[in-house]
Amino acid sequence: ESMEYLGRPKKTETCAEIDEVTIKDRLITGGECAADTIVREFTIYHVDSTINYCSQLIIISKPSFEHVSQPLCNYTFECTELADIKLDRNGHPHPQVTGYPFVVSAFGTHNLDSTYCNLKATYKDVIVDTVCAGSYVILRTWSISDKCYPDSILRFEQHIKIGDFTAPVVECAVGKDYCHCPIAGADVMMFSADPFDCAATIDAPMPLVKDACSDSLYIVTEVLKINRQVILNSQGKPIDTVETTVVLDTILPGESRKLAGLTFSDYYF
Repeated sequence: ESMEYLGRPKKTETCAEIDEVTIKDRLITGGECAADTIVREFTIYHVDSTINYCSQLIIISKPSFEHVSQPLCNYTFECTELADIKLDRNGHPHPQVTGYPFVVSAFGTHNLDSTYCNLKATYKDVIVDTVCAGSYVILRTWSISDKCYPDSILRFEQHIKIGDFTAPVVECAVGKDYCHCPIAGADVMMFSADPFDCAATIDAPMPLVKDACSDSLYIVTEVLKINRQVILNSQGKPIDTVETTVVLDTILPGESRKLAGLTFSDYYF
């Protein structure tokens, strides 16, 4: 197969027909660090019993740092993806997923997932940024050593971001604690007025929130009132209704959710 890359002997003009061609390889090893040399000898036998020779030198050098390519510098994963990918012993994305440093030779690509010739790669992970629960950044530092040059180290860095990049799912509260009257429809709640009063005192409902990565939620509630104004024509007949939205209150986390003096109307949370 190697002759597909390294060539075959070429026949020059001759009257003698070739009977047989033999190939013999002789290896001259260079040890752990010097190049190896293969002396490939071709012997050509002709039908008239004449013999010709030619030889080829094949030099196989050891890989060095300049032959090493780094994997992608940046990777991003949703926190929910960790359940579906291979993790290393630290629970971080495995290099089989994020990539190894590699060497490309004439015969293919070789990941430095183990010792390759005189090269060896190791990595160390450090969490450099914790955005919130379930979201963080891993700094992965690759160190490539060459046993032929033990005092030199080649380093690569990868940034692996694990995060929550999907917005929380928010559903309106429809629990019985807030429904003093039958629910009129989807996402609709009905409250009665206070006894002997034409206004209501209620607790603003909390939404139902689901998030993929974090339970640390910061919920702000705005209480909106819809004012409707009927437009009359010159004869005093209604021809249109104009709605305006007014923010009655903004409830921050930890603040009281009690609302008082709500008159008969439609409100949005």
